Amino acid sequence: MIDSMDYIKICVNNIEKARAYFCDKYGFILKAKKSSGFSRGYILTNADITLVLESSDHPKSPIYHFLRAHGEGVCEVAFLTKNISEFTTKKLLNDNITINKTQCGNGLIETITIPINCEFRQILIERTNTPQYLLPDYEILATQYMDSKINKNKLVSIDHLAIALHSKNLKKISQCYISLLGMHKVSNEMIQTAHSGMDSLVIANKNSSVKLVLVAPINNPNKSQIQNFIDKNSGQGVQHIAFSTNTISDYVQTLKQNGVDFLNIPSSYYQDQLLNHPTLKNTIEKIKDQNILIDTSEGGHLLQIFTKPITQQHTLFLEIIQRCGSDNFGSNNIKALFKGVEAYERNKKSLIEC
Repeated sequence: MIDSMDYIKICVNNIEKARAYFCDKYGFILKAKKSSGFSRGYILTNADITLVLESSDHPKSPIYHFLRAHGEGVCEVAFLTKNISEFTTKKLLNDNITINKTQCGNGLIETITIPINCEFRQILIERTNTPQYLLPDYEILATQYMDSKINKNKLVSIDHLAIALHSKNLKKISQCYISLLGMHKVSNEMIQTAHSGMDSLVIANKNSSVKLVLVAPINNPNKSQIQNFIDKNSGQGVQHIAFSTNTISDYVQTLKQNGVDFLNIPSSYYQDQLLNHPTLKNTIEKIKDQNILIDTSEGGHLLQIFTKPITQQHTLFLEIIQRCGSDNFGSNNIKALFKGVEAYERNKKSLIEC
């Protein structure tokens, strides 16, 4: 069983700009660094979120080869488990699979590479007597960098990852997560606009601390934004990372003041929401000027906002989400996001590059 998301590793061309982007704008704390070997790296944290940024211009580094093949983006996702040995008995795992054991600080880290056919690496990790964020070859910084004016509006955790897949692989890869990692299907939905569409399938672990939204293009005369992502990424990959917060309106205001650029949402979206959810009028009036999306379910409602792509090839973007009793992803919000990305692709700009 997987317990939570341990870390997400992002390969970047300019590691100092990437570090500044997450620390200065989002309030991440720089906790550790790596400067030996064939790559440079930083470990950043914010509440229960751990991001690993790595860069390399050395041909012997896998980071170098990932950047050359796919450009900037998520190159590794680690899922935390408390009993890694149980996964070696899974029928779909290769008979030759072994647990890699590495000293880390005063403790031990054990990992297994998960055989799921995507262009980014996915691993299981078990920690024994190591800090939540530390990795081998990294040293904890005596003075940890943070921006105090942002830290008061902390994020909470990684709410979910959205992974763009080829249409033919959607069911097969979702079944791999279910069979190998003990996850389960939450929902399945097809989104269609006047221009294109996508198929989405949500899966989660037992306690829903790990949620994956698997998305794939559907047949349409026009190319789907999901297919555009796959083309620009030269393969399947993480389309966006969703960070959860308990104070989305205040946090988004801070982010905008710090220069974070978000997707624009048409005003008609909020007019429709006022008609569909009159009891939420005060909330809708408050968030519409911030381009925050809202949707409801039986348990409550959720609030979401999406950045413009942050990488040089305009692929990976971020989401901020606040759940107010709702565990779903909001059909109206998914369609609004889809339209927002379509509109953005007509006027592209990399945010980290700026």
